Amino acid sequence: TISVAKAFPFVDRFITGSFDGTAIIWNASSCEPLVEIDVTDWVTGVAICCGGTMAVVMTSEGGKYIWDPTEPMSLRQLTDAQSPHVQLAIGVEPFPFGERIATLSGLKTIIWNASSGEPLHVLRQPPRRAEKMAVAFGGDVVATCGGDWASVWDAASGALLHSLPPPPPVRVMPVPPERVARRTHTLWPQRGGRAPCAVAVAIGGAF
Repeated sequence: TISVAKAFPFVDRFITGSFDGTAIIWNASSCEPLVEIDVTDWVTGVAICCGGTMAVVMTSEGGKYIWDPTEPMSLRQLTDAQSPHVQLAIGVEPFPFGERIATLSGLKTIIWNASSGEPLHVLRQPPRRAEKMAVAFGGDVVATCGGDWASVWDAASGALLHSLPPPPPVRVMPVPPERVARRTHTLWPQRGGRAPCAVAVAIGGAF
């Protein structure tokens, strides 16, 4: 059973991850499987980064894998020496430019160099698990949130920029480029829902 899927940019391919621990790259036109890897555990997240030249897979046991989609044997695991304990990996987002990715698991978000596999910054949330993460369209800001809190981080330094108060529930999402007008972190009402609120992770103008 497929658990996650993402499309490649600019090419006719997409990647799926499954509960059985397999990740497959497909031809989108013919639905023919092109490359398959096995990471053993339930695949909880997939992403395409570095302009489509690298694929990232995350698993329920905290595994973070990256490989060149044209070279299945290039599969390698991203490791963080500060995280000896297994933590459910629940999110992965590529940066729009350059060779960075952000992964969300447990009580922290990590920004990685996708080429070297080196962790660049560890963003530690409050003593509660984050549920969502988003990378700004410009790649300069990362936001994480839980049920009643949100944090905004500088992606270059890993510094905490803002800790946003309730109002719950909180949701993170990037601001569409056409609505980015000025540099400011803000909250704005979300259409529909109960006590809605969303976090602008790229700095936006009014909706």
